[in-house]
Amino acid sequence: MLYWAGYFLVGLGITYVLGWSKISLPFREAAGRSKFAPIRLLVTLLECPACTSFWVGVAAYYLMGIRAPFGSGPIALGLFTLAGNLLLAQQAGMK
Repeated sequence: MLYWAGYFLVGLGITYVLGWSKISLPFREAAGRSKFAPIRLLVTLLECPACTSFWVGVAAYYLMGIRAPFGSGPIALGLFTLAGNLLLAQQAGMK
């Protein structure tokens, strides 16, 4: 159980840094002004906590070999990460 709590905290941290923090804000603003529509779409998706959390879970599946407790596929881990991170963000008073 402690493993999953740590996993969710790391996932929330990655999601926060990519989509909400001041660290990535200059990159997100510059990309948001791009004339190339797919780049602007990527910024919109990064700033969506559910979207970013899902893709963090999918990346964890492929890059680190983590498996969700109720399923072994990347979609299952993405959804598991999304749900956990949204609950943590709500408790922390984030967007």
